[in-house]
Amino acid sequence: HILVVNSGSSSIKFSMFDSSPREHLSEPSCLFEGQVSNIGEPDATLELLGSEGTVPRTPQHRVTAPTSEEAMRLVMDVISEPRMPAVHSF
Repeated sequence: HILVVNSGSSSIKFSMFDSSPREHLSEPSCLFEGQVSNIGEPDATLELLGSEGTVPRTPQHRVTAPTSEEAMRLVMDVISEPRMPAVHSF
């Protein structure tokens, strides 16, 4: 899998792609994507959107993300959940 992260000053957007070769696809397919918004604010939120039925759609919900580091920890926690496609660390 390929994890793509775009970190800004108040949000982190992320997408997980399946990089397995497929005959009919020339590009990796998106498994899921999400974002942590309003980092450092009391109304910080986490949203996760599934693609192709691989992950249930998770409504936006409030989280505690006072710093970008804490927000990235939230991202790593959510992508490591058992319901998510396997993420291998190297």
